[in-house]
Amino acid sequence: MEDHTLTGDYSKTLLLPVERVEHQDLHCISAQTVASLLRGQYSGTVGDFLIIDCRYPYEYHGGHIRGADNLHTEAQIQGALLQLPALYQLSSWGRAPTSPPGQAPDPGVSGTSMGGVLQRSSSQSHSPGSGTTPPGQGSPMEGSSPRKLIVFHCEFSSERGPRLCHYLRELDRALHASLYPLLFYPELYLLEGGYRHFYSCYPELCEPRGYVPMLHREYREQLGRFRRKTKARLHKRLPLYKTH
Repeated sequence: MEDHTLTGDYSKTLLLPVERVEHQDLHCISAQTVASLLRGQYSGTVGDFLIIDCRYPYEYHGGHIRGADNLHTEAQIQGALLQLPALYQLSSWGRAPTSPPGQAPDPGVSGTSMGGVLQRSSSQSHSPGSGTTPPGQGSPMEGSSPRKLIVFHCEFSSERGPRLCHYLRELDRALHASLYPLLFYPELYLLEGGYRHFYSCYPELCEPRGYVPMLHREYREQLGRFRRKTKARLHKRLPLYKTH
């Protein structure tokens, strides 16, 4: 039986307190825990973290967790976190990148740099003094390394957040098929209750301070457009690794 108290690479115990484990190993953490991350209460053990908001852009712009990045499609997840420019930034996360099968490292490959995402979350979310691990000093397999976490959520953390969290893990597993259980991102979490619950508890940690529901009547046209695109993508699933 799989041990749900361990990170995805089975190298260490999960750092954050888990409220419950959903189907397919989703480790749910509380709004209080995320607030503690934002306030720097884990700065002694957490080197850096990302908060990924999987809601649609109109929801995100109406109010989001401080420092969160809006990635709401599979292509955005892949481009921001698993294209080569992003993987080269993992040196600052204490992790040397491995090239996708059959592809040599090429710093010129296009894609959103995870470094930019990381720097935004780091500068906006962390307390002073919580830096990154210098390149070459530490790796996910070393217990003394600062931990690097990713927290996913959507409005309720019931559909979009879990789906994209699973997608990142699937991509990561595919890239490391011959190196199991190694992962680029071994420690993934899901915010229990999503943005709606977090905002009700900690509005002061949201920017702007607001909450736009997915079903808000003023955004029906945008919702319909995003849903059609999502349905089309699910019918034509993005390959587990896209090199161009």
